[in-house]
Amino acid sequence: MAFTAMPRSPNANSQPTGNIIIENDTDADAQALDPRDAHPKDEESGAEGQADSDATLRGYKRYAVALGVCFGALMMSLDISIIGTALPSIMSEFGDSTNIAWYPAAFTLAICALTPVAGKMAAVFPLDVVYSSFTLIFLVGSILCGCAPTNNAFIAGRAIAGIGAAGVASNGLTILVTIAPATKKPAFMGMGAACFGIGLIVAPILGGAFTDRLTWRWCFWINIPFNLITLVVVSFFFRPQQGRGGSVYGRIKCLDLIGCLIFVPGIFMLLLAMQTGSETGVWNSATVIGLFAGAGITMLLFVAWQWHRGDQAMIPGNVIKRRTVVFTCLFAFTHMGALTIASYYLPAWFQAIQGVGPLDSGVRILPTVITQIVSTMTASGV
Repeated sequence: MAFTAMPRSPNANSQPTGNIIIENDTDADAQALDPRDAHPKDEESGAEGQADSDATLRGYKRYAVALGVCFGALMMSLDISIIGTALPSIMSEFGDSTNIAWYPAAFTLAICALTPVAGKMAAVFPLDVVYSSFTLIFLVGSILCGCAPTNNAFIAGRAIAGIGAAGVASNGLTILVTIAPATKKPAFMGMGAACFGIGLIVAPILGGAFTDRLTWRWCFWINIPFNLITLVVVSFFFRPQQGRGGSVYGRIKCLDLIGCLIFVPGIFMLLLAMQTGSETGVWNSATVIGLFAGAGITMLLFVAWQWHRGDQAMIPGNVIKRRTVVFTCLFAFTHMGALTIASYYLPAWFQAIQGVGPLDSGVRILPTVITQIVSTMTASGV
């Protein structure tokens, strides 16, 4: 089977899947048997020509869009852990240490709650518009964080940036798969994963350097030029085929907004319960138990609603039933959990316990950077 990005067609041998069409080889084989279509140049073109015809972009535009998407992944991963080395300076400037846990939590909460919705939007609306819109939201959140005059404004900026990061993370990989030739899809995917991993690990070093040499606000201002580059190249060079027609109301109806309204509060209560329990150290309090109970009930309602919606659900059942999807999600959950915890808390531990500076605390996790880069690039080439 050939995976090609193309408009929907009434051909009975084509099966639409969002922005990508899975086209059976029946017609292609029939054409190849026609003597009129047998040309020497077709044999000379080889697999490379076939792979290149499967992509929506060619030449410099393809690599420009790939570079822009990689910049988006890099900036998104930087924001996850870059404030680890800057926390003492941020607390000192705002004069408030009671809400320190919300600096990473506001960003993470928005990503967890809105990632399924952002992915669903790309299947309903044009992928370039969806990705550019979330990149713009991420840019606005970064500017607000860098210019925040108060603690509450900073937390609000982190939440807005998290909303944008949800769309950048869920749709960036889709763009890379769409524009890559068939034979180079693993390499393009590995490139995006490498940029994400590099940003996640290098973030403490950059955060420490900005805090020591300039100001902690540069941890967020650095996003501005890279996000602008991403906006420009995706807006001008990436023109995906329309995945779904119909009215705007019909498209919005396909987003499963009711499922979103159930899912977001459930995730919020779950993370808030864990956050409150870790802050107070009292896990059997009425507040924590109530939040956990509310999260559990809400998640049960969400599962029931998704079952009722069937293939139109925010998380379709036919996707969850695939073993590859389930085990990939489990791997990502364990891998990213361990990596994020280490990249966020180790720099703070180096500063608070061992008394080193922000830059030195970031340098001390440099071995992790090297192994992350090598392993990611090696895995993408296997």
